[in-house]
Amino acid sequence: MNIRRAAVALGIAMAAIGTTAVAAQADSLSATCSADGHTLNATAYYVNSGAYHVWTSMSYKVSGGELGSENDVFWSIKEDNRTIFGDSDTALPANTWRNKPTGTNPRTYGGYPEWVVFRAVFDEPFQFDPECSTVTRKI
Repeated sequence: MNIRRAAVALGIAMAAIGTTAVAAQADSLSATCSADGHTLNATAYYVNSGAYHVWTSMSYKVSGGELGSENDVFWSIKEDNRTIFGDSDTALPANTWRNKPTGTNPRTYGGYPEWVVFRAVFDEPFQFDPECSTVTRKI
């Protein structure tokens, strides 16, 4: 009888752990843009937290052609046409960079349309720097 109770308790505990792990799973929104042979591939990561989305990080990669070391990537989290949080970073080409928001992770309310806007300025040494912008799908 004690073995049966222990097995039931273990099954309940495993189910609770599995449910918690699924709830904490990160979701993502991706977008790509190109300009003059250069490409930005970007992804925004968030987790569901009750009625909110908590934005945990952004990753991006600039590539294509001859790029210098001053490629700028800007991103902003939008909710219902308002900017909730924005930041920028300088990215070396051909590397995937991950940027975490400074301070507290931004939160958005899941009841409004939410999306992320990315913009890249590609560093072409001694030339005009082309740029592109892209928008993720709305959640």
